[in-house]
Amino acid sequence: MSTPAARESEIDVSALVDRSPFGSLQWTTFVLCLLCLVMDGFDVQALGYTAPSIIGEWKVPNAALGPVFAAGNFGVLLGALLFSMLADRVGRRPVLIGATLFFSSMTVLTARATSVQELLLLRLIAGIGLGTIIPNASALVGEYSPKDRRATMIMIVGVGFTAGAAIGGFIAAALIPAYGWQAVFYFGGAIPFVLAIAMAALLPESLPLMVLRDKSRAKLAAWANRINPTLGATASSRFVVNEEKRAGVPVMHLFREGRGVATLVFWVVNFMNLLNLYSLASWLPTVGSEEHTSELQSLRHLVCRL
Repeated sequence: MSTPAARESEIDVSALVDRSPFGSLQWTTFVLCLLCLVMDGFDVQALGYTAPSIIGEWKVPNAALGPVFAAGNFGVLLGALLFSMLADRVGRRPVLIGATLFFSSMTVLTARATSVQELLLLRLIAGIGLGTIIPNASALVGEYSPKDRRATMIMIVGVGFTAGAAIGGFIAAALIPAYGWQAVFYFGGAIPFVLAIAMAALLPESLPLMVLRDKSRAKLAAWANRINPTLGATASSRFVVNEEKRAGVPVMHLFREGRGVATLVFWVVNFMNLLNLYSLASWLPTVGSEEHTSELQSLRHLVCRL
């Protein structure tokens, strides 16, 4: 039963999260987003683990897979840019669930590829879904984390991507000798499918976005009550958020109000970081002579474990 205070006063959803214990709803959000990022990291790096086997089976030059890696990374770029903006409009929950189902199905289809051209197209399309996960999962975890532990929770979730890429080396080493390189992609597609079903049942929507978009007030009240069971909020409660709804392309706001230089510095640092990461973890199997493939693969596994 709702209390008069909940009906009459404003409910600041950001302050509600900051002042409430880290309860079951927050833990559910954190775990689901973390697991999704683990599988995101696994699937982004899956081609690197399987490249030597694909090269040997298809009898193609090592460098033939270079454009495939580039296409996958370009898809990740498109997904991160386009679907982050879409999430700001329709919500993080549907975008996360849809992207997870999408890259799950595309990863399974990758196992059915029979040529470099098919592989390139599939990795490009799959990359769009893969690139959608990191920004939206990290943002959702941040919005459900109290201010005093927000940075820590986002950091842990971010490490999930790297953990998935590293764990993939052990999984690939176990699956490829027994079942072939295709098994790596079947594994990488099946687990996200299960995660997407779990997210559809358990993952909440971003509370600030729901307030700003003034949508699904009954669900907003239900999730707010799960954060603080004593709140007694209803669909008629007045929710507010200390955030301005801004018009225009969201990415352009990164260059306004004195943020331009910092944005460019962060972009350059992350660009160089990813350049080194993908050069070591993905491109090594595609360079050098054929007789050096096993040595390059061993080095790549060592780098990923480190």
